[in-house]
Amino acid sequence: MTPTRLKRTSKMLTMALLISLSTPWFSNLDSHVAAAAPSSSIPEISPVPQSVSLVGNGFAIPAEVGLVTGDTTDPSAVRVVEEILHNAGVQNIKLASDNSPVPDTEVTVWIGGPSENLATASELQNMGAAGPEDLINDGYVLASGIDHTGHKSIVLAGKNNTGTYYAAQTLRQVITLQDSAYSIPGLAIRDWPKMNWRGSIEGFYGTPWSHEDRLSQLDFYGQQKMNMYIYAPKDDPYHRDQWRVPYPADKLAQINELVNKAAQNHVQFVFAISPGNTVCYSDNTDFQALTDKAQMMYDVGVRSFAIFLDDIGKTLGCNADKTKFNTDSSPSAAGQAFLLNKFKTEFIDKHPGANRLITVPTDYANITTTTYINRFSVLVDPSIIVQWTGPAVVPAGISVSDADKAKAIYKHDLLIWDNYPVNDYARDKIYLGPLYNRDAGLADHGIIGLTSNPMNEAEASKIALFSIADYLWNPQAYNPDNAWQLSIKRLGGSAADALKTFAENHYSSPLNAKESLTLTPLINNLWTLFSSGGVVTDAVNQLTAGFTKLQQAPAILRSTLNNANFIAETNYYLNKDELYGKAGIEAAQMLLSQKRNNKQQAALHRTELMNLKAQISAITQAKANQVFEDFFTRAIRENDTWLGVIPATPFPITTMPAYQTNTPDKMLDGNLNTYFWSNRPPAIGDVIGVDLNEVRNVSNVQVSMTKTGSLNDFMHHGLLEASSDGTNWTTLATLEEQTSINIPVNNLKARFVRIRATDTQTFWVIVKEFTVTSTPVPKDPAVVLAGDDTVEAGNAFTLQLGVENVTQSVYGENIAMEYDPNLIEFVSAAPMQAGIDLLSTEKSTPGKLQFLMGTTNGVTGSAQLLNLSFKAKSVTQEGLIMVTDLTLVDSNGTEKKLASSTWSIQITDKTAPTTSDNAPSGWVNSDATVTFTSSDSGSGVADTFYTVDGGIEQKGTSVTIKAEGIHTISYWSVDKAGNVETPHTAVVQLDKTAPTLHVVLDKTILWPANHQMITVSASVYDEDSLSGIESVVLTSIISNDSDNGLGDGGTSNDIQGAELGTLDTTFLLRAERSSEGNGRVYTITYTAFDHAGNKTSASSTVTVPHDKSGE
Repeated sequence: MTPTRLKRTSKMLTMALLISLSTPWFSNLDSHVAAAAPSSSIPEISPVPQSVSLVGNGFAIPAEVGLVTGDTTDPSAVRVVEEILHNAGVQNIKLASDNSPVPDTEVTVWIGGPSENLATASELQNMGAAGPEDLINDGYVLASGIDHTGHKSIVLAGKNNTGTYYAAQTLRQVITLQDSAYSIPGLAIRDWPKMNWRGSIEGFYGTPWSHEDRLSQLDFYGQQKMNMYIYAPKDDPYHRDQWRVPYPADKLAQINELVNKAAQNHVQFVFAISPGNTVCYSDNTDFQALTDKAQMMYDVGVRSFAIFLDDIGKTLGCNADKTKFNTDSSPSAAGQAFLLNKFKTEFIDKHPGANRLITVPTDYANITTTTYINRFSVLVDPSIIVQWTGPAVVPAGISVSDADKAKAIYKHDLLIWDNYPVNDYARDKIYLGPLYNRDAGLADHGIIGLTSNPMNEAEASKIALFSIADYLWNPQAYNPDNAWQLSIKRLGGSAADALKTFAENHYSSPLNAKESLTLTPLINNLWTLFSSGGVVTDAVNQLTAGFTKLQQAPAILRSTLNNANFIAETNYYLNKDELYGKAGIEAAQMLLSQKRNNKQQAALHRTELMNLKAQISAITQAKANQVFEDFFTRAIRENDTWLGVIPATPFPITTMPAYQTNTPDKMLDGNLNTYFWSNRPPAIGDVIGVDLNEVRNVSNVQVSMTKTGSLNDFMHHGLLEASSDGTNWTTLATLEEQTSINIPVNNLKARFVRIRATDTQTFWVIVKEFTVTSTPVPKDPAVVLAGDDTVEAGNAFTLQLGVENVTQSVYGENIAMEYDPNLIEFVSAAPMQAGIDLLSTEKSTPGKLQFLMGTTNGVTGSAQLLNLSFKAKSVTQEGLIMVTDLTLVDSNGTEKKLASSTWSIQITDKTAPTTSDNAPSGWVNSDATVTFTSSDSGSGVADTFYTVDGGIEQKGTSVTIKAEGIHTISYWSVDKAGNVETPHTAVVQLDKTAPTLHVVLDKTILWPANHQMITVSASVYDEDSLSGIESVVLTSIISNDSDNGLGDGGTSNDIQGAELGTLDTTFLLRAERSSEGNGRVYTITYTAFDHAGNKTSASSTVTVPHDKSGE
């Protein structure tokens, strides 16, 4: 049928829509917004749809929308759509059923596929969109645009109710805010899940989630199109240790609430029991306890059950089991199969609506068979679903090959129990990166779904779970980085930038070795320049800015992120990151001071760095960030070497944590009986190696891995690499399944040698010895510059120029220097030691200097040559002073040119800019534009900011005040050096409304018309609620007769005693009128003026009738 549209006069149903969003990543939407042009691009959608395209034109969301549903339309989908519309500014929703006329509204939303809503198929046809009939279950169609009748429509049509609900969750993401209004593009989406089961398993050890956590998770799963939650917290006593004991009434009520919440979000709630530690598999009493526990759950709505047999021993615990099963080649597998099959037959099969039983075997992380797996796979009923963690307990990757092998040995449908991002085995770590290294084709290789085991930190887990939901829905389109970026945006809201900064420094995991995504390349860039002798100022400034952002992120998250539980869960990590940010700044500045040869400043930064490192180490609840610790370690070692504190000795490097006391230093101790042992398999990109602490001539690399009893614990797939700066690497060898290597190297200058993992593996890594044979690289003579590294604009500063590593006595030096004359002015030069003479100075060309020097006794080793004086000009930026040529001359006249050297001097500005305004004084009656004029004689003005009435801080040089009232503008400027001006205040008083005025006369009729002058008094009533009344004046008194008209008695001067332009309220009017008219009318007019210049006039009249015959 094709419904007809309601007339505009039809009754309107106004809905007051309530919002109940459990997660913080959907912003509240302003319901008072103007129309906007619809988006012309596809919005970001998660999970990524199977098919989405722009079709035709979109439209803005108006204040009134029609909603068409069917009798069986999914109620949760309707609830979600109503929330979305309300959030998008819809104030009135007109409801209609699928067998009644369509609401006469500008936009209509149709909810439900053809099986739920009889009107959907017709509207999809009108829009030229195919229906969902050929999609798999849980698939949906979303169509938006203008149909062929010209009506604006949105159709959400699921293959089933769940599909319609998922269409609603997609609608949440495609109605977007643009220019303060909400709109939807013209879209055609056809979408369906690739994995049948997509969800999470609360299966970790440690403190279980709270009831509040679980409710929030279930809402989140619904939004992300995840459809399974397995309740299996290891430390819930009624789940595992006390599995025979019934749940108390209050806990049972909570489970009932969870079951209902799951159903609302189309999530299957699975209740798991873990009886394996104490159960007697063949005992009827234990079996009755098991079914009693399951019955209790069935009675509160649970329809999916799991019996878990993981993390238990294989020794049978009771004599009855030993008697019954010990003849089997795997007694434990036989006993477990007996229990599972009996529960399936006597409980699952006898309870209407009960879903397939799920189990976890004791051997759950295999791709090669065992006796236990052989028997378990044969004996367990084939309908029972088996959970499998992949090729390892925490696998770095799961491939289709792994899945094929697992399917072949377990011989059941496999549901992956993915131990990511779980951290119960590493409680001082949080994993905030996306899912990596799960093949896109797993669903086609015996895998029916995946449940992620999250962290104990429920809210923090949502970052990874967001990406996992994306992968499970559409593995072929899954992009870890895109999913992660969108998760940060959605979960972070206005604090997204700070959340990204925090999360990217907790990004690495057993799946992926990448860490500190922004700071790592900045650190590497600094080391490249530092090692090569380049100018490091820009690199230090960039790194300092990065660490400053890290330092500030925790405070921003605490004040801005609308998620108190996330803040509580990550409190130790936030505290530690704040300290890491401060320490990183000190380390970077220490290196900059070292490059500038400023020992005093370097010492100050080092002292503060060491203090911060001690504070960082004291926070033991959060594991150290290896990127930062390695940076600090190397920075301190560089500083020690510079100070001559320690010799250059090799130092171990690795990105993998150590198992127990088998620390990395043991692979450099020369003892084959000690070793470094990682506590996990290497992820792609993980490294082990050596920092030689200086560039050396490397001749051989020898590495010995594995040990007796752990013959597979080595780097199975990797590259042997070397680098002089820690950033640019040369491959020395490709390593495949080699437990030891011994590789000669010819003429290689390197400081770092490492093995980098190039593929995943299931085994840990042992390194007994990592030996790099090397010899020192002779140091060449070099130019040394030292002195001031910062100077206030307009002030003088000094540099000292010298040489080092001079092996033969030299007696003459020819020095050429350059600098920017726009920034720096040369003042003078003087020798620094007796016996060293400055023979000539050439400075005629601005920006260029030439010095000729001679020495009496010759110079060897290190020597200070010249003290140079300069003056900074009034320009605030970095200035460079370069020694472009320094030629040494020995006693034989042999010349040796040294490499150039550059000194950076930062010209600073500590004076804030000044800003003024042109705000009008007093009240005004039209929109007032206030312009801010700023100036700064140093670095120049960067930006001007302002607030109006204490509102949001905005950037700009003017603001227009349009609203009436008294408004306070606070404004200030910031210069390019970061100096912030003390705010100024301007007041704008705006009154656009004219006063109100009413005039009442004590006489309105003069009679008889006897030509007498009659006294008339006026009462004037005025009001102005904003600027107030400034004055009220008598503007005019006029008559509709001429002053001496025909038949009026021949008198004149009929209006007397009135002082116009004043508040004169008493005057004389003559009681006469023309004999030929209908009477005389005097009109008395007053005008009121307010302080803003608005005015209004009001009049009242006095009549002299022609006669009284009408009375």
